[in-house]
Amino acid sequence: MKTLHTVILSVILLSLAASCSRRHRAVHREIDRISAIADVDPDSALRLLDSMAPTLAADDNLLMHHRLILVKARDKADMPFTTDSLIRPVVDYYRDRGPSDTLLPLALYYGGRAYTELGDAPRALDYFRQALEALPDSVNPRLRGYIHAQSAGIYYRQNMLDRALAENKKALAISTSLHDTIAMGYDLKDIAYAYMCIGFPDSAMHFLDLAFELSATGTPEWQNFMRGQMASHYYMTGNIQKADSLIRNTLQDTISLPFKDSIYTIATDIFISEEDYTSVAPYLNWLSDSGSVYAKRNAARCLALIEARKSSSDSIHVYINDLLKYTDSIVMVENADAVIRMNAVYDYSVRERENQELKNRTLTLERNLSIASTLAVVLILICLFSIRKMRTNKKELENLNLKFRLLQEKNADNSTSRFSSDQALKNDAAAINFIEKINHSQYKFNEVEWEALINAFVTHSPQFSYIFFQNRILSVTEQRISMLTKLNVPNKTIAKILYKSESTISSVKSRLYKKLKNTTTASAADLNNLIGSL
Repeated sequence: MKTLHTVILSVILLSLAASCSRRHRAVHREIDRISAIADVDPDSALRLLDSMAPTLAADDNLLMHHRLILVKARDKADMPFTTDSLIRPVVDYYRDRGPSDTLLPLALYYGGRAYTELGDAPRALDYFRQALEALPDSVNPRLRGYIHAQSAGIYYRQNMLDRALAENKKALAISTSLHDTIAMGYDLKDIAYAYMCIGFPDSAMHFLDLAFELSATGTPEWQNFMRGQMASHYYMTGNIQKADSLIRNTLQDTISLPFKDSIYTIATDIFISEEDYTSVAPYLNWLSDSGSVYAKRNAARCLALIEARKSSSDSIHVYINDLLKYTDSIVMVENADAVIRMNAVYDYSVRERENQELKNRTLTLERNLSIASTLAVVLILICLFSIRKMRTNKKELENLNLKFRLLQEKNADNSTSRFSSDQALKNDAAAINFIEKINHSQYKFNEVEWEALINAFVTHSPQFSYIFFQNRILSVTEQRISMLTKLNVPNKTIAKILYKSESTISSVKSRLYKKLKNTTTASAADLNNLIGSL
């Protein structure tokens, strides 16, 4: 009888275990289904995940799977990461389960996304690297493409353009193999931006053309955005007529909110360059009221420029004050971001150093044993090297002389190229106008003359233009001081032209060099040397 009771109890327990196992598999499948929904409708996915959460608290496996997809849905819904408290336990859980877990690469990817937004670039890159290592070849190539694209974004923000370009090309290769035209469009656009930053506008135009062709298969919003990007490129390269045609076609269609800032800013720059103040008015008003702080600053600058051209002194002070206010706000934000990035780098280096110290303690004995043998080998190598050195000294000296001559020739070629660029700039009509008026003690220049000088720099000195015109953190005064410095105008004369003291000009130069080089110490001479090298 007792044996019969034991058998019955065992059957009941086995039935319960099988039932729980089936339920777990069903819940995992449901979470996977919600994950697919998050790719196209993250808001609906968030509602489904919220309704499911109360039933998962007792099971770590289900809870961590649920949290991972919750992080994914929040990211897809453009909800910013303010802390790593949600994703960090998920990453730790799947790491403990080992590299065989198929959700580990996804967890590491979203860990990288979190630290990217939190400003911890070293840790974000480390997570993306681990995600690639945990992701088997030929498995989930779309995720691999996302990782390369996100890594490229971090390298852009660190101004490591070559690495960013390499990552974007890897992402493009993957999106091309998947025939994902939307991802291909973004990748091509990012590659074009990288080439433009490096100083290859023709290559940038090639990739922009490819992205523009692909946009024909995308949504109307994406087509509008790409037309705006094309218009921006034509404007930056001086083809105002083509830029005007593209931006007007873009503005005829309905523009979704995420793209308005970018497209309206491009439109205002183009219309103001054509002095079409009627067309530009509604877009400046929208940017002033609803744009980002960068858009508001650009709108205030444009409105001040318009009032200056109209010689309207009553309103110009209002717009200049707005410009200074928004510029100060942006500088404060970017300085705060810079501090966060520096702290992140420092914290990451501390963690690395602590890990290295732990490894060193465990390997102390082996290191001590290897020192003696290493020294012996080094001494033998030094003796052999000395003997060979004495035998081949004459030949090496000849090789060094040859390398020195080649280096001299290369430097001469570089100097010739820079000299040609400087000569072309100084021979431009706009630059000649400035130099002649300065030589005749005429220090008053209107906005048209300044715009003409900017166009001369864009045409003849692309590297200078990239640093001083495309950098949105620079003020108009800083740009003008930089241009006059490039024309070898002394500080005393610059002060007269800009109605400032000579000491103020020196102070602005030193602050500008600190801003560009992210350093704490600088002088006016440092900026002069930087500009002279371009």
